[in-house]
Amino acid sequence: YIRGQSTWNNSDPLVLVDGMERPMNSVDIGSVETISVLKDASATAVFGVKGANGVILITTKRGREGKADIRFTGNATVKMPSKLASKYDAYDAIKVRNLAIERELGVSPSSWNSFVPYAELDKYRNPANQEEAERYPNIDWQDQLVRNSVMSYNGSINVAGGSPFVKYFTSIDYLHEGDIIKKIDNGKSYKPGYGFDRVNARTNLDFNLTKSTVLTANLAGSYGVKQDAYGQDSWEYRIWQSIYNNAPNIYYPRYSDGGWGYFPLETVSTINSLATMGNNGVRKTTTTRINTDFTLRQDLSKLLKGLAVKGTISFDNAFVSQGGIYDNGNIQQEYIDPVTGERKYSQYLGTNQFDWISPRWNPNADPVQNGSTYRKLFYQLQVDYARRFGRHDVSAMGMFSRDKYAAGSEFEHFREDWVSRVTYNYDLRYFAEFNGAYNGSEKFGPNYRFAFFPSAAVGWMISNENFMKNLSFLNSLKLRVSYGQVGNDNISNRWLYMTTWTYGGNTPLGSSAGQNSPYTWWSEARTSVGNPDIRWEKVEKTDVGLEYSLWNGLISGSADYFHDYRTDILLAGNSRSVPSYFGVQPATANVGTVRNKGYELELKVNKA
Repeated sequence: YIRGQSTWNNSDPLVLVDGMERPMNSVDIGSVETISVLKDASATAVFGVKGANGVILITTKRGREGKADIRFTGNATVKMPSKLASKYDAYDAIKVRNLAIERELGVSPSSWNSFVPYAELDKYRNPANQEEAERYPNIDWQDQLVRNSVMSYNGSINVAGGSPFVKYFTSIDYLHEGDIIKKIDNGKSYKPGYGFDRVNARTNLDFNLTKSTVLTANLAGSYGVKQDAYGQDSWEYRIWQSIYNNAPNIYYPRYSDGGWGYFPLETVSTINSLATMGNNGVRKTTTTRINTDFTLRQDLSKLLKGLAVKGTISFDNAFVSQGGIYDNGNIQQEYIDPVTGERKYSQYLGTNQFDWISPRWNPNADPVQNGSTYRKLFYQLQVDYARRFGRHDVSAMGMFSRDKYAAGSEFEHFREDWVSRVTYNYDLRYFAEFNGAYNGSEKFGPNYRFAFFPSAAVGWMISNENFMKNLSFLNSLKLRVSYGQVGNDNISNRWLYMTTWTYGGNTPLGSSAGQNSPYTWWSEARTSVGNPDIRWEKVEKTDVGLEYSLWNGLISGSADYFHDYRTDILLAGNSRSVPSYFGVQPATANVGTVRNKGYELELKVNKA
């Protein structure tokens, strides 16, 4: 979160890569030029409705005129578990239990039935052979499942350069993330395990079409493959269950005859994590992203000095496919009673009363997952004006933008922004700024779809005053104050302003079966009552800050006090308290408020 969480709905900040909303993890760090974080209302106003939670601006590198500059960057990271729960081994745990039994015989003679003779106890720590090791197991489940360390690698190569006509930057990088969980040898000719590999490619081009016309093209793509196991979404907890739950002497992980260990008296809380991870196949999820954006900027100074216009259009597409090796996890499980040495199996009879045999795994094709495909069209038109009149600097900006995006086969989402900004400064000492944002979102009903959110800021560059000139150690000192409103539609659900209808069933018309009305019932859904007054979440942001730089930039930083007051926060119907006789789940409503305030200090030391 940026400056804390001020809503219980989506609090994620807006992430912009070269001005486009895109996931941060799709960008290679080697391609990043700058990262900035915007927090107050005045700074985030031009970014529309998602600026309420703050904005992270990522700018990628661009080419420069000159010879090609080729650079390679590589790094390797060692990952180790910071801390895992420690447990006694089987010998020490049973020895402690024996001592407890000896001391309580006077009050609990029956506990002697659980006493393990010391000659037998010694076999847990010093088995004579593999047969004794399996009958008297002493298993370190952490060592069985978790690596001591694992490596991750990242390498990138980029080329930058250009001519007076075109400047270019292109890069390609490879990322490998090893997993701390060990790979299990299941003896089935496939290798289950976990990991992630990704390749990124990017090309940024700047064309000087004329002296006043610049075309910018950014082309980026990524191809990532994540490996895990089928069904893991519902049983991921089983990966860790043996580490924390299983006693070291409960069973042997895998016996020499191929059976996987289990505890027949309690199979739920004593899951064999090795068996689970080793026999549920290999699922590979491939994510392919293709992002393109084009910006044409035209300098119109010949018409009016300081005037420029630019238009941007971007197309983003993401495709997710999933396939691999499917194994249903049906295995032979085995247990050896340490007292009697008797072997017990979970499978005895197979098809038609023959002996049970392990089912065969099957390869799975990797079709595109329709619900995970993503497409987005964004276009924007912006007019800029900047002019200096003596000691007076004036600038103005007007912008229109629209988003249209969808995942899978859903109806497309729409968002529209009309933004204006006017700034003024006198002699680089006194600053003023006003922003107005007229935002629209299809998540609200017709009466609340658009709303206006203003913001303003003033600043005073104290260090530029004559009475500060004698302070040679002070490079800059600026006081700034901002206040404004920002709207937020970053909520998970759609159509909250509409009541959903359901259907099903027929009215009985007689006493005999089948004598029902031919008409199907239609009724309001009990969990989807609409609220036509659903509207924007609003946040009033106040910020008072002081920026400073000392000793030629050796020390710099800022100090801020911020106060956010968010109102009309959406509260879901199942979280509202209403009498049970209301009959249905109440509608989602704008009833929440959150006040978020605090201080923020930033200190930088820049020593060349």
